[in-house]
Amino acid sequence: MEATHLLAIDLGKGHIQVWGTDVIGNVLFSRPLSLPKLMQLLTVIRCGKVTRKSGL
Repeated sequence: MEATHLLAIDLGKGHIQVWGTDVIGNVLFSRPLSLPKLMQLLTVIRCGKVTRKSGL
């Protein structure tokens, strides 16, 4: 499995969408997660940056 460079998190009302990309921007994964699953992911994943998407 490729190393995750960027982890993007979109905090929605019904679920949390998470994307992981490599260093050149290719999407490695994109999936909705519950809060407990997100916390589990954050304990095991190694990445260079974490960001969030915000809609105003």
